[in-house]
Amino acid sequence: MEYVGNNPEKLLSQVRHRLALPAPQKRRLIREKAGISATELASALDCSRQAVRYWEDGQRTPQGDLLVRYADLLNALEAELKAAHDRAEK
Repeated sequence: MEYVGNNPEKLLSQVRHRLALPAPQKRRLIREKAGISATELASALDCSRQAVRYWEDGQRTPQGDLLVRYADLLNALEAELKAAHDRAEK
């Protein structure tokens, strides 16, 4: 985890986002169901496509602000997919 010095709020935020991060297999599923390529996701997060692949394979976990942005994005995509599914069932 990224060093956060005397900033317990930032540390707590990172822990919350780590806990909110979907399992590696689900990360890829969410991205693919949303129709987003690994390259597009990497561009949106300003990281490498290989980093996205490592995260989706469970080989690595994003750190610091990247963890926060990635977890937020995946959770927002998942919520949008669920909402679209719910609308389609009505």
